[in-house]
Amino acid sequence: MVRVSRVLSHIYPDAFSAVPFDLLKEAAARGSHYHEIAKQVMLSRQFPEAHPFELDDYRDDYHIVQSVQEWAEQYQVEPLMIEQTATHKSLKYCGTPDLLCRLMLKKREVILIDFKFTAAVQEMNHMQLVAYWHLPIFDQADKAYICHIDPRTGAREMVQIFRHGNGHWQRFCQGYHELMHLQSTAS
Repeated sequence: MVRVSRVLSHIYPDAFSAVPFDLLKEAAARGSHYHEIAKQVMLSRQFPEAHPFELDDYRDDYHIVQSVQEWAEQYQVEPLMIEQTATHKSLKYCGTPDLLCRLMLKKREVILIDFKFTAAVQEMNHMQLVAYWHLPIFDQADKAYICHIDPRTGAREMVQIFRHGNGHWQRFCQGYHELMHLQSTAS
């Protein structure tokens, strides 16, 4: 079973080639840590008694905690699935989006969310979320958004991702099939 991230690495092999390895490693660790914060905030919303959020555990990252909590309040987030891995049975790929939730936009809707704690949202992030959206348990989502949170300031923006009409799904499938062909000819 191939992960969405592996397909994206095949499609965008040079995405991070200009970034020194130490900085890339540091950014990845920071992103994982911030995702853990978002996960804990969402778990505390979904199961408040079982998962109380302990702010003391994240004092050094208060700007991230505050941003995620304010976002959850602003949109009245009701988590449905948090970091749930799913598989696409026919294409045989899997992925783990950050959150499927109900939230209030103009009306209450089921939304697929992927948090990004980066300086900017990349084209590959759009493709990643589209690939998640095509996983059967997430296709119930009415819409999909990247919740982009600046790791330095905690400033956030919601970036809507469209499921069709942008070429992301077609390009993902093409990259997936190229990767599967390469793997089959290598073995």
